[in-house]
Amino acid sequence: MYIWILIQTSPSVRGEIQATITEKISISESVSVIVRDKDGNIKQQSNTKEKKEEHTKPSERTISTRWFFEDYPQREVPDVCHSLLEKMKDYAKKIYEKFPVEYSAE
Repeated sequence: MYIWILIQTSPSVRGEIQATITEKISISESVSVIVRDKDGNIKQQSNTKEKKEEHTKPSERTISTRWFFEDYPQREVPDVCHSLLEKMKDYAKKIYEKFPVEYSAE
């Protein structure tokens, strides 16, 4: 005879979201100079070529989410679940070794 007791609770879980967003920034500059005499006549005029500079890479976005149980704040959920599953498998193996059961098709 087997007696299994399962206790179901809602574990407290928290998410840790990290987002990195990089945008492309273009900077340009140009200068226009006009020299006039006292009567307002243009004596000299010059324009510089537009100079463009690009900084950073084109738009990149990285978003990652990591989940943690409140009871295990330093370990992510999949790692904790794997560890607990391994412990349950070891426990079941020890019980089976101590109380072997023959299976029947009935």
